[in-house]
Amino acid sequence: MSEQAPIRDEQILTGALFSEPMRVETVRPNGTGSWLAGLVGTETERFRSVSLTGEDLAGLTISGSSLSYDADGRLLRLGLEAHALGIAHEFDPYFGLSISRVDPLPHQLEAVYGHLLKLSTVRFLLADDAGAGKTIMAGLLVRELMLRGLVERILVVCPANLAFQWQRELREKFDEKFLVLKGSDIRDQFGVNQWMEQKRVITSLDLAKRDDILPGLRQVHWDLVIVDEAHRMSWSPPAKKTARYALGEWNARPVFTKRIPQTVDFKIDDEEWELYREISRFVKRQSGRAAAEGDDPRARAIRFLMALYQRRLASSTYAMRRSLENRARRLEEGLKHAQTLARKAPRRWRIPEPRRSSPGFATSCRSGCWMRCSWRRRDDSDHIRADEPEISSTDRSGRIMTLVVPLTGGQS
Repeated sequence: MSEQAPIRDEQILTGALFSEPMRVETVRPNGTGSWLAGLVGTETERFRSVSLTGEDLAGLTISGSSLSYDADGRLLRLGLEAHALGIAHEFDPYFGLSISRVDPLPHQLEAVYGHLLKLSTVRFLLADDAGAGKTIMAGLLVRELMLRGLVERILVVCPANLAFQWQRELREKFDEKFLVLKGSDIRDQFGVNQWMEQKRVITSLDLAKRDDILPGLRQVHWDLVIVDEAHRMSWSPPAKKTARYALGEWNARPVFTKRIPQTVDFKIDDEEWELYREISRFVKRQSGRAAAEGDDPRARAIRFLMALYQRRLASSTYAMRRSLENRARRLEEGLKHAQTLARKAPRRWRIPEPRRSSPGFATSCRSGCWMRCSWRRRDDSDHIRADEPEISSTDRSGRIMTLVVPLTGGQS
């Protein structure tokens, strides 16, 4: 029977024989009273094969010679869960989505998980219409690439008025913290390349294009660069190249070598055609009402919303359904808010009996709220009574809610 070795793997040996603490990697008998140990320096990580006798070992300090079970088991479990989260993407391809606060649409999932993440080099142009959720796609991409350990330094270039919106959405929806870097931040830290100091940065397009800023940007190796509103970097010869276009040329190559547009005919089935017809009728009716109100901010918002509905309908029926559900929910919330205001209003502000010849009236209160009631004649094709009171209320935040109250009998 071989003699039991006085040392074992993972123990640390310190003493006059070594210039640094040595970790035991292997140990085997080397004759009577002698052992051949494979040691690795804890500081230099250099391997040494040393023959040690019992006398040599007696002059060394051996730490970790006994196992201890008095550690905090909660820390062990926490470490195991952290390790499991670190490799979760290998078992769940949608892991980044499952820990994000977003409810993406089908076309967003297809873009990110069906195309962007499948290639070793992520280089794409997202050219969806406004309101189609390109920011959500970019956020999902950032989340997944970071979970996979594929990116560390990320730069987001966008118009100045969208910088804080990008920061807020990445923080609220994906729990990713980005720093908005402005020109004043760079001036305050003279002699320091702020682009190298930060790993996740959002900056404006007009700041990044400047001649005194671009060299600092080029010193950093960015793992991922996202450019919002990339069409603003366009340039058409023979005009002189713009500074924005020069920024896009920075260490880049064309995404598409040649554009070949094609027009494809398609046929809409009965149910889809009925949906298209009803949505178009709704959009025309609401747009006409908004146009009649002139340059009112609310009217402009409605016109933009109607244009967005048309684009969503062209995108997919799922996107259109989600938009209509959100619209219905907001209208219900507005109705409840206006009803609350009506209940809180003193009796002396009760809406008086209307007259058909009167276009309406307005009343206000000390708290800063106001209410307006008017009657509009509707087209009989809308299946709504010809005379309907319309009540609008505005709270301190500036939100406007409009109620159209159908009358079941005579006006009272």
